[in-house]
Amino acid sequence: MALGITADDPDLEPRGGSDEEELCRLVRAAQAGEREAFDDLFGRVRPHLFRCVRRWSNPSEFDDLLQNVFIEIFRSLPGYRFESRITTWMYRIAIRTAMRSWEKRDRERGAVPLDIAPATGEARIEPTVDDDLAGVREAAEVHRILGTLSPKRRMVLVLLDLEGRSSTEVAELLGTNAFTVRTRLFYARREFAAR
Repeated sequence: MALGITADDPDLEPRGGSDEEELCRLVRAAQAGEREAFDDLFGRVRPHLFRCVRRWSNPSEFDDLLQNVFIEIFRSLPGYRFESRITTWMYRIAIRTAMRSWEKRDRERGAVPLDIAPATGEARIEPTVDDDLAGVREAAEVHRILGTLSPKRRMVLVLLDLEGRSSTEVAELLGTNAFTVRTRLFYARREFAAR
Protein backbone atom coordinates (compact mmCIF):
# COMPACT_ATOMS: atom_id res chain seq x y z
CA MET A 1 0.00 0.00 0.00
CA ALA A 2 1.41 3.41 -0.91
CA LEU A 3 1.23 5.71 2.08
CA GLY A 4 0.11 8.80 0.19
CA ILE A 5 1.46 10.98 2.99
CA THR A 6 4.42 13.29 2.81
CA ALA A 7 5.97 15.52 5.42
CA ASP A 8 5.68 19.26 4.77
CA ASP A 9 9.13 20.11 6.08
CA PRO A 10 10.62 17.24 8.04
CA ASP A 11 13.27 19.46 9.59
CA LEU A 12 12.66 21.34 12.75
CA GLU A 13 15.87 23.21 12.09
CA PRO A 14 15.59 26.85 11.08
CA ARG A 15 18.02 27.49 8.23
CA GLY A 16 21.37 29.17 8.60
CA GLY A 17 23.99 29.53 11.36
CA SER A 18 22.83 33.00 12.34
CA ASP A 19 19.43 31.53 13.24
CA GLU A 20 21.09 29.15 15.70
CA GLU A 21 23.14 32.01 17.16
CA GLU A 22 19.99 34.07 17.61
CA LEU A 23 18.22 31.12 19.22
CA CYS A 24 21.17 30.71 21.61
CA ARG A 25 20.92 34.38 22.54
CA LEU A 26 17.19 34.04 23.16
CA VAL A 27 17.62 30.89 25.25
CA ARG A 28 20.28 32.56 27.41
CA ALA A 29 18.01 35.57 27.92
CA ALA A 30 15.04 33.32 28.71
CA GLN A 31 17.20 31.37 31.18
CA ALA A 32 18.00 34.71 32.82
CA GLY A 33 14.27 35.30 33.30
CA GLU A 34 13.44 37.56 30.38
CA ARG A 35 9.84 36.70 29.48
CA GLU A 36 10.04 38.55 26.16
CA ALA A 37 12.95 36.35 25.10
CA PHE A 38 10.89 33.19 25.65
CA ASP A 39 8.00 34.74 23.72
CA ASP A 40 10.34 35.55 20.82
CA LEU A 41 11.87 32.06 20.99
CA PHE A 42 8.37 30.56 20.94
CA GLY A 43 7.47 32.67 17.91
CA ARG A 44 10.57 31.58 16.01
CA VAL A 45 10.24 27.82 16.56
CA ARG A 46 6.46 27.51 16.74
CA PRO A 47 5.93 27.01 12.96
CA HIS A 48 8.51 24.19 12.89
CA LEU A 49 7.12 22.50 15.99
CA PHE A 50 3.59 23.03 14.67
CA ARG A 51 4.37 20.98 11.54
CA CYS A 52 6.04 18.20 13.51
CA VAL A 53 3.36 17.90 16.18
CA ARG A 54 0.58 18.08 13.60
CA ARG A 55 1.91 14.90 11.97
CA TRP A 56 1.90 13.06 15.28
CA SER A 57 -1.40 14.07 16.81
CA ASN A 58 -5.11 13.58 16.50
CA PRO A 59 -6.77 16.87 15.41
CA SER A 60 -8.83 16.98 18.59
CA GLU A 61 -5.65 16.62 20.67
CA PHE A 62 -3.32 18.77 18.56
CA ASP A 63 -3.66 22.05 20.49
CA ASP A 64 -3.18 20.32 23.83
CA LEU A 65 -0.13 18.44 22.60
CA LEU A 66 1.48 21.57 21.13
CA GLN A 67 0.79 23.45 24.36
CA ASN A 68 2.27 20.59 26.41
CA VAL A 69 5.39 20.63 24.22
CA PHE A 70 5.93 24.32 24.95
CA ILE A 71 5.21 23.85 28.65
CA GLU A 72 7.87 21.12 28.72
CA ILE A 73 10.31 23.34 26.82
CA PHE A 74 9.64 26.19 29.25
CA ARG A 75 10.13 23.89 32.28
CA SER A 76 13.31 22.38 30.82
CA LEU A 77 14.84 25.65 29.66
CA PRO A 78 16.85 26.30 32.86
CA GLY A 79 18.58 22.93 32.43
CA TYR A 80 19.52 23.34 28.76
CA ARG A 81 23.34 23.15 28.58
CA PHE A 82 24.00 23.98 24.90
CA GLU A 83 25.46 20.49 24.25
CA SER A 84 23.29 20.00 21.16
CA ARG A 85 21.53 22.34 18.78
CA ILE A 86 18.63 24.10 20.46
CA THR A 87 16.23 22.91 17.81
CA THR A 88 17.38 19.29 18.23
CA TRP A 89 16.84 19.60 21.98
CA MET A 90 13.34 21.00 21.41
CA TYR A 91 12.53 18.26 18.91
CA ARG A 92 13.53 15.65 21.51
CA ILE A 93 11.18 17.26 23.99
CA ALA A 94 8.40 17.23 21.38
CA ILE A 95 9.00 13.53 20.68
CA ARG A 96 9.00 12.58 24.37
CA THR A 97 5.86 14.64 24.99
CA ALA A 98 4.06 13.02 22.03
CA MET A 99 5.09 9.53 23.14
CA ARG A 100 3.91 10.17 26.72
CA SER A 101 0.62 11.44 25.30
CA TRP A 102 0.21 8.27 23.22
CA GLU A 103 1.10 6.03 26.17
CA LYS A 104 -1.40 7.81 28.42
CA ARG A 105 -4.14 7.61 25.80
CA ASP A 106 -3.40 3.95 25.13
CA ARG A 107 -3.56 3.15 28.86
CA GLU A 108 -6.83 5.04 29.30
CA ARG A 109 -8.66 3.84 26.20
CA GLY A 110 -6.65 1.05 24.67
CA ALA A 111 -4.95 1.49 21.31
CA VAL A 112 -6.93 4.22 19.58
CA PRO A 113 -6.60 5.00 15.88
CA LEU A 114 -5.04 8.32 15.03
CA ASP A 115 -7.37 10.59 13.12
CA ILE A 116 -4.85 12.83 11.39
CA ALA A 117 -5.99 14.79 8.39
CA PRO A 118 -3.98 13.54 5.42
CA ALA A 119 -1.32 15.77 3.98
CA THR A 120 -1.03 14.43 0.46
CA GLY A 121 1.49 16.88 -0.91
CA GLU A 122 0.84 15.34 -4.32
CA ALA A 123 0.22 17.52 -7.36
CA ARG A 124 -2.62 16.01 -9.37
CA ILE A 125 -4.33 17.27 -12.47
CA GLU A 126 -8.10 17.52 -12.21
CA PRO A 127 -8.66 15.22 -9.23
CA THR A 128 -12.01 13.53 -9.10
CA VAL A 129 -14.17 13.08 -6.03
CA ASP A 130 -13.40 9.35 -6.16
CA ASP A 131 -9.64 10.08 -6.22
CA ASP A 132 -9.95 12.39 -3.24
CA LEU A 133 -12.04 9.90 -1.29
CA ALA A 134 -9.61 7.08 -2.08
CA GLY A 135 -6.69 9.18 -0.84
CA VAL A 136 -8.53 10.14 2.32
CA ARG A 137 -9.51 6.52 2.96
CA GLU A 138 -5.95 5.32 2.37
CA ALA A 139 -4.50 7.96 4.70
CA ALA A 140 -7.14 7.19 7.33
CA GLU A 141 -6.24 3.49 7.11
CA VAL A 142 -2.52 4.28 7.52
CA HIS A 143 -3.26 6.37 10.58
CA ARG A 144 -5.62 3.74 11.98
CA ILE A 145 -2.85 1.15 11.72
CA LEU A 146 -0.27 3.54 13.17
CA GLY A 147 -2.59 4.01 16.12
CA THR A 148 -2.37 0.29 16.91
CA LEU A 149 1.44 0.27 17.20
CA SER A 150 3.23 0.82 20.49
CA PRO A 151 4.37 4.45 20.95
CA LYS A 152 8.07 3.56 20.51
CA ARG A 153 7.49 1.60 17.31
CA ARG A 154 5.02 4.21 16.02
CA MET A 155 7.49 7.06 16.54
CA VAL A 156 10.34 5.18 14.82
CA LEU A 157 8.11 4.32 11.85
CA VAL A 158 6.89 7.93 11.54
CA LEU A 159 10.37 9.46 11.87
CA LEU A 160 12.05 7.05 9.45
CA ASP A 161 9.39 6.16 6.89
CA LEU A 162 7.14 9.22 6.85
CA GLU A 163 9.65 11.96 7.64
CA GLY A 164 12.61 10.32 5.89
CA ARG A 165 15.11 10.71 8.73
CA SER A 166 18.16 8.45 9.04
CA SER A 167 18.38 5.75 11.71
CA THR A 168 21.37 7.57 13.22
CA GLU A 169 19.40 10.81 13.47
CA VAL A 170 16.38 9.02 14.95
CA ALA A 171 18.62 7.27 17.47
CA GLU A 172 20.01 10.64 18.56
CA LEU A 173 16.54 12.16 18.82
CA LEU A 174 15.20 9.22 20.84
CA GLY A 175 18.29 8.88 23.03
CA THR A 176 19.02 5.32 21.95
CA ASN A 177 21.30 3.57 19.47
CA ALA A 178 20.84 2.93 15.75
CA PHE A 179 20.54 -0.84 16.27
CA THR A 180 17.56 -0.35 18.60
CA VAL A 181 15.98 2.01 16.08
CA ARG A 182 16.40 -0.50 13.25
CA THR A 183 15.01 -3.29 15.43
CA ARG A 184 11.95 -1.22 16.35
CA LEU A 185 11.51 -0.29 12.70
CA PHE A 186 11.66 -3.96 11.65
CA TYR A 187 8.92 -4.93 14.11
CA ALA A 188 6.87 -1.81 13.37
CA ARG A 189 6.92 -2.51 9.62
CA ARG A 190 6.04 -6.14 10.21
CA GLU A 191 3.10 -5.21 12.47
CA PHE A 192 2.01 -2.53 10.01
CA ALA A 193 2.02 -4.95 7.07
CA ALA A 194 0.15 -7.60 9.06
CA ARG A 195 -2.75 -5.25 9.74
